[in-house]
Amino acid sequence: MKLLSSHIRTSLLLFAGLTLLVVLGGCRPASETSSSPLSDAPQAVTRHETPATERSEPTALPVTSSGQDNDNLLLGNPSAAASDANNRLIERPQFALSYNKSNGGPNWVAWHLEQKDLGRVGRGAFAPDLLLPPDSQIRPNDYRGSGYDRGHQCPSGDRTSSRENNDATFVMSNMLPQAPALNQQVWAKLENYCRDQVRAGNELYIVCGGMGSQGRIGDKINVPQACWKIIVVLPQGGNDLGRINEQTRVIAVSMPNQDTPEVGGARWNSFITNAAAIESATGYKFFSGLPDATRQALEQKTDSGRAPRGGGRSVDEPSAPQAPVVTETSDPTIEIPPPPFTSPQENAPSVSPGASSEQPASPAQQATGGQVWVNTKSGVYHYPGTRWYGNTKQGEYMSEKDALAAGYHAAGNGQ
Repeated sequence: MKLLSSHIRTSLLLFAGLTLLVVLGGCRPASETSSSPLSDAPQAVTRHETPATERSEPTALPVTSSGQDNDNLLLGNPSAAASDANNRLIERPQFALSYNKSNGGPNWVAWHLEQKDLGRVGRGAFAPDLLLPPDSQIRPNDYRGSGYDRGHQCPSGDRTSSRENNDATFVMSNMLPQAPALNQQVWAKLENYCRDQVRAGNELYIVCGGMGSQGRIGDKINVPQACWKIIVVLPQGGNDLGRINEQTRVIAVSMPNQDTPEVGGARWNSFITNAAAIESATGYKFFSGLPDATRQALEQKTDSGRAPRGGGRSVDEPSAPQAPVVTETSDPTIEIPPPPFTSPQENAPSVSPGASSEQPASPAQQATGGQVWVNTKSGVYHYPGTRWYGNTKQGEYMSEKDALAAGYHAAGNGQ
């Protein structure tokens, strides 16, 4: 009996132990058990971070404006540029652009312009855009011998407040091949008119580019058939998106890229069109940052070429054209000041240094439309017929009135 009782006790202990193991096994934490794919119970998901060195590049989304005043893309990204080699978004504080590797230049360039952007800094030097991959970069000498200017899209004259800002405009991604008559004359007239609007108390949102093809420079650079520009004009202020409405002034032009007197000698308003026509020709969508009704209204607006009353000079009352100092020859080492422009000028009187009364312009000044030559490096200007007139490397032509308003002063030695 004792032996039987001993066996019974042993069997009961073994059974109790096995039961305890089964119970404990069934209470394991969920993280230690395998889950069935057929289970209806929600399963915890463990996220495993890929090491940074192994991560693939994220899919780029079209970049849009921050929505803040003065953002270069406040009114929209016309081609939804992102990371594609032929629609690559490049953003700088000075401007934003869509770069086209196959064309060796920008699809479009967009920037904001206000009074604080205008200063006295002289011109920079052309350079490759180091924000682009090496195989996409255009170099200044790539234009050599082509007969076309390295035509700024965001102008040097719109970024003269600091050395850094002006230098940024000289990256080659900001250039399109432009015929000299276009770049140096009628295109420059519109650039000067835009700066006049800013000096009159406005701020501008500008986008421009080229379209079509009339050949190539080497195997790298497309030469556009025409160059276009769209300008939204607002009185200086804040809450820009909220202030733009169907009455906002919009200037749109499309200019032939031809080196002819008919192009160079024309007024810029000879080439006025509307944004809808440029959209049709390019496939871009402008003003996408605005409500649809406002966007559609602005697309159809065809400007008169005149500033509204109180909104700056009209096209019939231009300031003295500020012709660029550098003739964009195919040889980047040669800089030749162009002759003064001879279109109708403001009849601003000539004021001698220190004089308290206005004096009539000299015969020499009258012969050149009342222009002086401003040395943008030294901050002085020279009269027609004097030694340094038109002969300094860093300078530009303008009326004496505008030179004084910009803070320049007459050369003390009369030269």
